[in-house]
Formats: sequence, C-alpha cells, structure tokens
Amino acid sequence: MSYEVSCPSCGSAVIFAFEASIIRVCSSCHSLLVRDGASIENAGRVAELVSTPSLLLLGETGSYQGDSFQIVGRVQVEHPAGLWDEWRVAFSDGRLGWIAESLGRRHLLLDVDVGDLPGFSECRPGHPLAGRIPMIITETGTARVKTLEGELPQDVRPDETWNYVDLSGSQGRIRHDRFR
Repeated sequence: MSYEVSCPSCGSAVIFAFEASIIRVCSSCHSLLVRDGASIENAGRVAELVSTPSLLLLGETGSYQGDSFQIVGRVQVEHPAGLWDEWRVAFSDGRLGWIAESLGRRHLLLDVDVGDLPGFSECRPGHPLAGRIPMIITETGTARVKTLEGELPQDVRPDETWNYVDLSGSQGRIRHDRFR
C-alpha cells in the first residue's frame, strides 16, 4: 500500500511505496521527510550523494533464492577507512534486507536470529559468539551517516553515529549489527 504526500518544502509529489517506511528523501529538493501516521515532518535537507563505483541504483530489482526484491533506499556511511553504501531492499513477501557494498564486494544482509549478543564494548575482533548460528567477530568500529536517498523503515539521520560489529559464520554468512 503506497502513501502519497506533497513535499512540505517544494510541493513535489512524494510516494512512500512501502507501509513500513517512515522516512523518505524528496527526489526533487532532497528534503528528509519523516512520516508519523498521517503527518509529515520536514527534517531538513540531506547532502548530495558522493559518487561511488557502485553498479546499483535506487529502484532496481533482483532476486535471491527465488524471492524478488527491489532497492528502495540507500545510506552512505563513512568511517576512517572510507565510504560505503548500504542499500535497503524490500522483498515481495514483505521481508526487508540490506545490500552492503565494501571493498568491491556486495553482501546481502538479512535478519537472522543468532541469539543474544554482548554489548558493543564487549565485542572484540577474533572472538567467537556461541548461539543458534556460531559466528566470529571480524570487525568493530564507529561510522557516521553521510547522506541518504529513497525510503527507509527506520529513522536514520545524516551525521548520526553508529557503532557497528561485523560477524562472519559458516557458509559465507555475515551479519552487521549497529548499536546506537
């Protein structure tokens, strides 16, 4: 079910295509619109995207294990080692995921219940995590949201700082957790 509003900044039609989406960047004026029920708040403008070597684009479609998805949003994140893109994908069955691009590789990240995770301050690279799916911590760090485009189901703002933990498991499984 899509929801169409007029951008409070420029008046352009803005469509929230997915019921779960709460933020949307106006493609005309780059205003960050926050949806709360029927009301729309203009939270200011977002910065222009930084050109990256990504081959992905907002609106592209694909499939994973027979389930189709569409790229609906993008977050550009930076940390001391550089800039990376995370693309929000919406599957036809209602599931959400991310495609993360880093160092020329793409990773599809889906919600997986690995059990309880320790707090961020307790996470150290190389340490194993025992749980439903055994995983090893491969990286921890802090990153900053640079800019966004499209729509997202969570409230993400430019200049927001994330602590993150990357995990790796068998069969190429990875997990990327954010701590606010």
